[in-house]
Amino acid sequence: MTHDKNHPRPCKNHSVTFIQPFPLYTGRVYASSLLLCNKHIDKYPTHIIGAINLPATDHFMLDTYTSDDPQPTTLGISVGCADGTTMQATATDVLSIPELPGAARGCHKFQEISLPLISVPKLYQAGYNVHFSKDKVNVTTSHGKHLLTGMMDKTRNLYLLPIPSQSPLGPATVPTPPHTAANAYTIRPTTTLLQYLHATAGFPPLSTFKDGIARNAYITWLGLTVALVDALLQESPYTALGHLHKLKQGIHQTTHTSPK
Repeated sequence: MTHDKNHPRPCKNHSVTFIQPFPLYTGRVYASSLLLCNKHIDKYPTHIIGAINLPATDHFMLDTYTSDDPQPTTLGISVGCADGTTMQATATDVLSIPELPGAARGCHKFQEISLPLISVPKLYQAGYNVHFSKDKVNVTTSHGKHLLTGMMDKTRNLYLLPIPSQSPLGPATVPTPPHTAANAYTIRPTTTLLQYLHATAGFPPLSTFKDGIARNAYITWLGLTVALVDALLQESPYTALGHLHKLKQGIHQTTHTSPK
């Protein structure tokens, strides 16, 4: 039996281990399965683990993430965290997800971030749908075509998903991040951040907002405290507008009647 030099002799066995959370194969994988294995390897390149995040205003990545268009910068955006601290981007790049349109792939990279964040608002603006359930989240096109799936990590209360990368980052691991990284916003002053959070909550009266904070209704917005609201936040005019009631018309008698 002869073999084409361009097609090496099939090996009798081969040990293959896939990086979680993708299908796991350990031990001996026979030559008849190598084609399937290669398909998996081609489909799932090197990847890191990130979280899909509703409050994040943009995609925020580790500064070690390298994809299709890394661009170092000294004028990166400043991002405010929920605890009042700020961090500045060191570079920009694009996500290695070619199915996304260009406007939805751009991301900013930071030295301080240990858990990458995929922005739900940015996906919405690109025309994608994000469906959350108890255990997972699915990102689909407006026509229902599947793009990404994330799974709920109950220990962090975050939806985690694999983010493809072209860089040799090694085995994908889920780092232990500071929880403040899970709520990042492209805004600077603390007052502006509080106004943003108040708007996100639906402009409730400050007394209601503070009561919700005290009852841990916004427990994932770390750094948000009643004391901070008392010191920096004022009632929003949108709160009053939201409590206006249209006067009913045609309920009063329009003709004068003489008393009997």
